[in-house]
Amino acid sequence: MTDRLRLLSQLFGCVLLAVLIIVYMPLTSVLRIVGLVIVFCIMLLLVLWGSYWRKSRSKRISGTLLLPYLPPAGYQQPIVFVTGDGLSNLFGDKTVIEQPEGCFIRIDDTECLTDILCNLVTEHPLWVSQLHLFHVFIPEFHTDDVSLRVGLKQWRWQLTRVRKQLGCSPTASIVSYFADEWQVKSTLSETNLVRENSVTSPWFCQFHENSRSPFSLKSIDTPFEVHTASKNRHSLAAWVNQTSASYNDTQRYAYALKLNVARDFLYNDLLSECWQAERLAKPIVPFCIVIHFAPLIPVTENVWSHWLAERTGLQSTWQEFTKTAQLPHNEITLPLPVHLLTNLPRQNSVRPIEKTFYNMMLAGMVFIVCVLMFSYQNNQHLVKEIGEHLAEYYQIAMGNEPSKHGARLKLEKDAKRLEYYYRTGEPPEFGAGLYQGAYLYPHILTAIATYVAPPPRIEPVKDVSNDPIKQIIRLDSLSLFDVGKFALKPEATPGLIRAVVDIKAQPGYVILITGHTDNTGNEKDNELLSLKRAEAVRDWMMEVSDLPINCFAVQGYGASQPITSNTTEAGRQQNRRVEISLVPEVSACQLTDMAPAL
Repeated sequence: MTDRLRLLSQLFGCVLLAVLIIVYMPLTSVLRIVGLVIVFCIMLLLVLWGSYWRKSRSKRISGTLLLPYLPPAGYQQPIVFVTGDGLSNLFGDKTVIEQPEGCFIRIDDTECLTDILCNLVTEHPLWVSQLHLFHVFIPEFHTDDVSLRVGLKQWRWQLTRVRKQLGCSPTASIVSYFADEWQVKSTLSETNLVRENSVTSPWFCQFHENSRSPFSLKSIDTPFEVHTASKNRHSLAAWVNQTSASYNDTQRYAYALKLNVARDFLYNDLLSECWQAERLAKPIVPFCIVIHFAPLIPVTENVWSHWLAERTGLQSTWQEFTKTAQLPHNEITLPLPVHLLTNLPRQNSVRPIEKTFYNMMLAGMVFIVCVLMFSYQNNQHLVKEIGEHLAEYYQIAMGNEPSKHGARLKLEKDAKRLEYYYRTGEPPEFGAGLYQGAYLYPHILTAIATYVAPPPRIEPVKDVSNDPIKQIIRLDSLSLFDVGKFALKPEATPGLIRAVVDIKAQPGYVILITGHTDNTGNEKDNELLSLKRAEAVRDWMMEVSDLPINCFAVQGYGASQPITSNTTEAGRQQNRRVEISLVPEVSACQLTDMAPAL
């Protein structure tokens, strides 16, 4: 996956996380803000780190840019990246060698392999399935095996990084070159031009078809195949026993013997670095191990000669011949394993854009699971909350009016909430097909319908005083009127009759009827409602007592004259009242011969 696509998938995941925090997670407002700030910081860090990483990688590989040397964009053949020893012998002064079967790309610095591949895939994402890696061993170019092992470890670590960053597993093969006595002597003849009895070594290849499986020692017994210059492919046993004009019996048996020795050297001393388990690098089983005998000019006291001397006790005599050679070892041209290109498999890897799409799909699936989980949790909380309100309501006896009324108010609040959800649609945090409000709403209405209001008790509260002018009768508005209404209830008659009797006991005064409300709602509406209620009481008293209209005066004060604080429900209930008082007026209401018409 390229850097931009990886950043895109990461930012997509952050956006989904932000949606979860804003909509679905049951968090307080403060925690939501904190979560969004954290997500935003993560997104900013991802963008900054991606930019810094791309710039630093471009600096690291500024001297190894390959774009001018690459094949055209529609290239379909295998693309092999070659690292290791003898690259100057294999490529000369070239960076890319293109063959009909594929192309070889030279990588001088193994540590830049991953960065170069990432840049290449960024420019040509369709080439992911065509990538292959070769690592070259030339033991006779080294005086100790430490450098060989270090190079192999670096290559193995880079291959692990490639598989991690690109999301694919390009095939990895190892190519080993050993000096061929016949070819060396022919190359270093006295004239340096005569090539008498020269012979070209075939390529010996050992394929591990299941290169993803853990390595076992049985792989050593996998037979080698022989690939000749004529592009024929034989098993080792068949090639040794066949009659060929290219190789005589001595040459075939000699190559088979040298092959066995070289194989033992590779497997027992070097290639164990590939499949040994390590903490940072996964085991690697090469797709193919290639051994080729070439006209190498070995350095003196090299690793290969030491290994042979330790096991046989014999010193190589023909290598003494190379000490007098005038041709440096780095001027020998080595052949590339071109025949191997036709045997390289095409990877069934996922293209970067497809990998990004799959990652986004995975993030979307995780998002959907989280949505279902949080929606279920939110609905369970809603069911629990309303269930507790219903249980509280049913547990309170009907005679306990204050507690019963408070529980009823909670249910009415829940009913309004669910009714709002029904009209406008359930909120997203309760959605995803898990909303339970539609099942709870009928139970709330049933509970509210079972509420039986207690018989109205209208107890006029009198301010007893010797001065009849200070006598005030207060009537509770809820006992006389419905909420927001000014029409008298039928059950308000007994209390009003008692008030009329008390007022008639003090003739010679104007009856002042004043209406009062709490501070809930609009001020103008409250004043009008209080006036209408005072007029309703006056009209009723005139109807039942035959008192003339000049005996009454009405006034609506709204919430301007509370008798207690409006901060509590009990206080607001006391402030909702109708007061009847007597005001002295000498000529206003003469009741000498009048009697109440009750």
